[in-house]
Amino acid sequence: MTKRREPLTYQHTLTKVAARIGWDRCAHICGVSERSVRNWSDPDCETEIRMIDAERLDRAYLEHGGECAPFHHLMTLRLE
Repeated sequence: MTKRREPLTYQHTLTKVAARIGWDRCAHICGVSERSVRNWSDPDCETEIRMIDAERLDRAYLEHGGECAPFHHLMTLRLE
């Protein structure tokens, strides 16, 4: 069963990035285990993605044909 992730959350945004580039690539880019990245996307887990890793994943997402930098877009929306 897939957990529901609320829109406009870092967890939801991370799952969007991972759907495009893969969980294993996300882990490699961030220098952590795949389990750690999956934990960052779990709303019930207390760990969250670091800002530097969000930037790295934004770059990777764009390099893989993404239409925007998803974490940057999320932060913009949340700050407005």
